Amino acid sequence: MRIAVALSGQPRTWRHTRQPLSRFFAGHEVEVFFHTWDEVEPGEVDALVAAYAPRAYRVEPRPLFVEEKRRLAERFPTRPPLTVFDMFHSVSASLGLALAAQAEGAGYDLICRTRFDLTYDGAWTASPPAAGCVLTPPGFEPEGGCNDQFALGDPEAMGAYAGVSAWLPEGLEALGGAWFRPEVALGTYLRSAAGLDLRRQAFPVVLLREDQVGRPFQALRDDPMFHAGKHEAWEAFARSHFDAAVAERLDFNHAGRRPLAFVRWLQARPADERRALSSLDWPLRIAAIDQFITRELGGPALDAQRHELIRLICATLIHQMDRSEPMTPEAFVVHALSVNILDMRRALAWLEADQGRVNLLPDVLNRLGVLRAAFTFAPPFDQVGEHAWRVE
Repeated sequence: MRIAVALSGQPRTWRHTRQPLSRFFAGHEVEVFFHTWDEVEPGEVDALVAAYAPRAYRVEPRPLFVEEKRRLAERFPTRPPLTVFDMFHSVSASLGLALAAQAEGAGYDLICRTRFDLTYDGAWTASPPAAGCVLTPPGFEPEGGCNDQFALGDPEAMGAYAGVSAWLPEGLEALGGAWFRPEVALGTYLRSAAGLDLRRQAFPVVLLREDQVGRPFQALRDDPMFHAGKHEAWEAFARSHFDAAVAERLDFNHAGRRPLAFVRWLQARPADERRALSSLDWPLRIAAIDQFITRELGGPALDAQRHELIRLICATLIHQMDRSEPMTPEAFVVHALSVNILDMRRALAWLEADQGRVNLLPDVLNRLGVLRAAFTFAPPFDQVGEHAWRVE
């Protein structure tokens, strides 16, 4: 089949997703189109053109969409995803390039809407969509929504899909709920406004974030702190472009914002210090961590607030470590003290796998100062854990 692939958005991780995309559509005749913003580094567009050899592409300044975003924020003041207008504009622009080629006689059987940072596992061998049907992957689907990262349909159906950008500003009024969800907006448009038959197919696709490069496909999960960074950017836009009375009513809270702040704080430390805290052998590493936390706290004295700070620092440090390392008694102590629920569960699983390991802990704890105090200040596994660091 002849397939037009329409890429859109920011070209994140494209150097690691281009080959998986080629393998995904192996055996088909593929032509590529892309749309992106002129925010990329000098030479990046040339690199994209050299790599993808697109039939057509478009690079433009990012529109502000201030009025549209203000209306969205007033209609949905809780965590309004302001860049949804940017996203769907880029989607429609990329699809528009493919549709223009189709109008000129390109003869595509299918058009695929996808992203630069979407990666793929193997080749697509399933049945193509029927006429008037759009196939999307499962996942990221609140009720009434559909996946907004990937879609496949015939040119007529994908031409209708491309209309979402024009529909969205007025379509906001048809959407309910306390939060605006792009997936629900897209699903509502495709079913109700465009009249398309929307179906699921188990496409082996997933987003590849920059800090996930090198992980196997099966280990890729969404990144809460990436979304926390987006919430920060949305809040900054609102404060810069909306009236103060509007901006102050908006809630851009996200559970990952506190972890993100701690990760940035750690990354600002000297490289040698970060290496000692994250990659020395564990007996040396835990001593470095114990000394580091003592210095940061200004001493070993503990209260509830300082205990919580220790848990946050432990979670931040583990987040920077190689999580394929085997658990050791020293690693157990830091994982058990972490505020990240995934670290706590890993520590507990290690202990439960061999109850005799508890006898190894006194020797480790007796060599420590503030970490020993934190371990005894409150039972580690009675503490509340957070999910905001990562999804595994």
